[in-house]
Amino acid sequence: MVHGIELCKIAAEGDCLQVIVEPSQVDLVGMPLESARTEAEAFNLKFTPDVDSPDRIVISQKPATTLEALSQRAIEVRTIPDKQVISITLDDVNAPRTCKIFREYSGLKYHAIGRLPILFSFDEVTLFKAKIPKATSVLPENIPVSSVDAGVLAMTNDSCKGVGIVGVRSVPSSEFGPTSEPFSGTNIIGTVIDMEKIANLEEGEMVFFREVRR
Repeated sequence: MVHGIELCKIAAEGDCLQVIVEPSQVDLVGMPLESARTEAEAFNLKFTPDVDSPDRIVISQKPATTLEALSQRAIEVRTIPDKQVISITLDDVNAPRTCKIFREYSGLKYHAIGRLPILFSFDEVTLFKAKIPKATSVLPENIPVSSVDAGVLAMTNDSCKGVGIVGVRSVPSSEFGPTSEPFSGTNIIGTVIDMEKIANLEEGEMVFFREVRR
């Protein structure tokens, strides 16, 4: 505020207030490399990628904060090939609470891509581990009824010991959910679009997710 009365003191119910943050956030994480370069140049920042080649996605930046980047007038980014980023959709209509938890602990709440390590992988199921605090409840939500299709993304809920585990199946099942739990312990949260990329993942590997909104 520069002068006048604070709007929050005079705003009435139903009024809409516009907030403009200056300077705007310098967040290159999740951007294609060339888009990140263009964004950095718009802020007059020296841009240094770890690998300077096409078809790469930014997964981290240094400095991490806007004020540090603007102060140093430079930013370095770490990238991976786009083929290593898995596209997913999330079902906020039917599983709003669980999708919120997934975004929070994968990092999708804060950046255009998130990440989770692979916990276990075998022929039909790939599991990822989100570090969800014990105090966080994953209540049953959007539970499968009769079967789950290949490519369905789900999180184990509080009714099972493996609460917070995220999984996807490569084949349909009428017995177990994507995290290999009974249907009662399974919250469906979305779908994996790039199932062909799942087959190439290895245990312990960090997996990067891009949310596609429809």
